[in-house]
Amino acid sequence: MRNMSSKLKVGVVGCGIGQLLYYMGWVDANLSRTGKSRGIIVAKEISDDLRLACQRAPDVSLYRYNLSVTTSKVYPSADTKDCV
Repeated sequence: MRNMSSKLKVGVVGCGIGQLLYYMGWVDANLSRTGKSRGIIVAKEISDDLRLACQRAPDVSLYRYNLSVTTSKVYPSADTKDCV
């Protein structure tokens, strides 16, 4: 089983691969038994620059996240009265 380093970015990621590669190298040197970890960058938007840089880093994967929020009423519920 390979170790994994991940980096979650809020918003647009320009070219944040350097820090992830550092994390991966540290994990390989200090934690990994196999000596080769993989990296994942998760961001809302992935820039063309980051895609280009990752072409030279075969152990790095890029993921785009989608975020949605839903709400549900908790209080007052049908079986309780409003707070006074």
